[in-house]
Formats: sequence, C-alpha cells, structure tokens
Amino acid sequence: MAALALWIERLPASCHLLNTTVTADGRPCRLTYVGPPAADGVSQINAVLPENLRTGLVMVEAAHDGAPLCSAGWVRIVPPGPSVPRITGISDGVNLLSGNRIVSGNVKVTMEEVAHGADFHASVDSLATPAADAFCTDPVAQRWEFNFNLPENLAPGPHRVSIAFGPPRLSADTHRGGLIAPLPRRGRVAIAVAALSWSVAPPPGPPVARRRDRASLRNRRRRR
Repeated sequence: MAALALWIERLPASCHLLNTTVTADGRPCRLTYVGPPAADGVSQINAVLPENLRTGLVMVEAAHDGAPLCSAGWVRIVPPGPSVPRITGISDGVNLLSGNRIVSGNVKVTMEEVAHGADFHASVDSLATPAADAFCTDPVAQRWEFNFNLPENLAPGPHRVSIAFGPPRLSADTHRGGLIAPLPRRGRVAIAVAALSWSVAPPPGPPVARRRDRASLRNRRRRR
C-alpha cells in the first residue's frame, strides 16, 4: 500500500470524503482523510494510490464536485519494497474462545502484508494440509485470513507448523511449540500452536475417582 498527503491552501469548507477526488496519473485514488484548515489556512488530504501505478514522475490532481481545486502537482513514484508477510494470530477455526489451542481440527491463521493469498500453503511436520479457505479481510493492510484442517491421523505429541507462499518457504513464519494432545471426547486431537516464547500446557485429563474406606466414612459421620 502506498499513500500520499496533499497540502492545499484555502480548501473550501464544504469539502469532504464524498465530494472530493484525487487522481494520480489520471487514475482515481482512495481518500482516507480531509482535514480542517490549520492556523496558516492549509488543509491536509490523505489518499491511497491505486495499485500497479507506474513509477517515475506522476501528475496529481484534486477536484471538488468535479471542479479542479488547484493546479496539478507532480510526485515521484519509486518502486515498492518487497512485502514481508507476518502472522498476527493463530486460533481455532470454530471455537474462538479456546485461545491458541485448536480443538476442532480446523486452524485459523491471520496474516498481514500478504500480496496474493491464493499462494498460501501450510504443513504440519512436513505433512501437507488440505486446501485452505482464504479471503482478504482488509485490502489496505493486506490482511488475510486462512482456514485449513489438520492432516488426518495426526499422532499426539509435539508438532511443527510451517507456512509458505508459493515455491519459496517463509522460515521466519514457522511457529514452533505446537502441542497435540488427545481430547477427552470423541477421540479427536487438539493442537496448540505457540508463537515465539508462548508456553502451552496440555489439556486437563479426566477426573480421577477416589475411593474411601469404611472406617474413614464412619469417623466422619461421628464427627457430624
């Protein structure tokens, strides 16, 4: 995402996000802010540049209700740096209250700065997971959400979850500390993926029934 800020003198007070337009190289930009005039009478307008805008000197124009606000200006567009995908959250895809322990067999991964979500791949201990359900939740921050199921017949114990986009692997987005533990019901497995220094405790076991002898029960009744 690339954006620019325009400073315009004597901006009409009637200008707002709905009736003000900004174009770069003749292409419309998406306005995010139209500020009030400062003490010197200059107002700020923030706009997000369109995708795949050519580099070099580009003409920028601002208009209000279709009429130009001022003379056109020029900005230099430089090539963007590479995106750095990063994980912002891992949780259960069904039970959102389970924290970082996934008990349903479905994993939800939230990431930012993802240019193409269709290239997402995940694996658990080098076992490929089924195709992920991917959709973009915020195009500005390039935030994506991915949901995928765990591989079948995944044995209990510690595991490693890796994420990659396309042919190259993203070693920086590999999360260790996962824990697979049997659930008390239906024989399913629960995975808790820990990022960085998070600690994961195994799920609690079934309640243990304690047996009391008859002598202790009689003494307890006498005290009552």
